[in-house]
Amino acid sequence: MKTLYRKIKSDLLGSANKKAAEKDKKYHKYGDHRSYGITAPTLARILKSYKKEIRELSCKDTLALANLLYKDKIEEAILAGNFVLQTNIHCLGKSQLSFLDRALDCFCSWSTTDDFCIDVLQPVLINHRQETLSLLSKWNNSENMWKRRASVVAFVRKVGEGGEFTQPALDLCENLIWDREDLVQKGVGWCLKDLMRGEKIRVLNYVKQLRERGVPSTITLYAARDLKGKERAEILKTGSKTKKFTGVIIGKGNLAGRGVYADKDFSKGEVVIQYHLKHLTKREYKALLKNEKMFTHSHSGQIMLYSEPERYVNHSKTPNTYQDLVKQQDIALRKIKKGEMITTDATKDDTA
Repeated sequence: MKTLYRKIKSDLLGSANKKAAEKDKKYHKYGDHRSYGITAPTLARILKSYKKEIRELSCKDTLALANLLYKDKIEEAILAGNFVLQTNIHCLGKSQLSFLDRALDCFCSWSTTDDFCIDVLQPVLINHRQETLSLLSKWNNSENMWKRRASVVAFVRKVGEGGEFTQPALDLCENLIWDREDLVQKGVGWCLKDLMRGEKIRVLNYVKQLRERGVPSTITLYAARDLKGKERAEILKTGSKTKKFTGVIIGKGNLAGRGVYADKDFSKGEVVIQYHLKHLTKREYKALLKNEKMFTHSHSGQIMLYSEPERYVNHSKTPNTYQDLVKQQDIALRKIKKGEMITTDATKDDTA
């Protein structure tokens, strides 16, 4: 196996192009990206020449070879690792999910990540649904942007078009709609575009809701790529109904990974957040995505859906705001400095 690794590595080095590698790095934008600058046709030819030898490997050696290639942390070597696993895809089952989790820590680009999702991960997802969905849920909240992208790109193309994974895919997309990374947003848009091919009306309505909520247009415009004529025009004319946040911003926290922070100083008694609640019927509540239901509360028997930013105000035993459910406001209990997390006593969210 190690001899095969050295042969593949030697061929990759022999086809390296330094100028093309420098250009490739600029194209991929991220500083940790490394490549040999090998063209796609040349790389395909190199890998194809080793297909027979790879097929003759045991599953143990297959994983070991892929691991060595991944650990190089170079674009073409990572793609070679993907090729090894794709060639012997029968070696991957639920017992190898931890291996795939560790492997993705070596990735350095959207191209290696997307190739991995389509050629390696999707077959495992189809054959081991629940276990793979659990891993994707973990990646969805990862600090690693490539894992976050992979958590939704896993549902593109035929997997998304089939309609079998629409619900879990939408739940994972929902958790990334405010992600700050452009390439994660594009991954969400791509996922929604292909999910729409499977359940058009449902996903189209969700994309319209995202437009109304004011999520980054990178997501919704990518999601609408397949749409033409009246349908596309309808998406484009749908504008944000969410008022611009005044004095607060959304950042990291404990509610779906988010929290609300002061973007200015607040005095005691000052209104920090004005709610924009939506009254829901029981039918509307039942139709909500799973990730949306956590942002509903009952006010005097009426189901209310909290909007951004109030839905992301974190709980604290020593909060700096209190809730006025009549005026639908969070009000400062004391002076709050810019940059401080806004908190409330969440035990008072629901009233009889």
